[in-house]
Amino acid sequence: MWNASVIDGPVPILILSEPDEEGVQTLLGYVEGYHLNIAPQVYTPDLAPYVVTPTLPRRVFAGAETVFLKFADEAEARAMLGAYWMEESNAP
Repeated sequence: MWNASVIDGPVPILILSEPDEEGVQTLLGYVEGYHLNIAPQVYTPDLAPYVVTPTLPRRVFAGAETVFLKFADEAEARAMLGAYWMEESNAP
């Protein structure tokens, strides 16, 4: 479990169809990758290759400035952000 005070996620990024005549969109799938939102104080230059800029963020971190990251999978995210991983016994 991530330390929820500084990391939000993983966040599923939806792929939706164009709206039909009634404005309804269909879920087509999800953007590949393991997406996390982090508080700015967690960001380091080592994370620069993982930063993405969504055109329309669906979730932001605690309503504040957010850094959006995309990793190949959870293992890669843990390798880069392991200091913010909490074992279940330490979870709030």
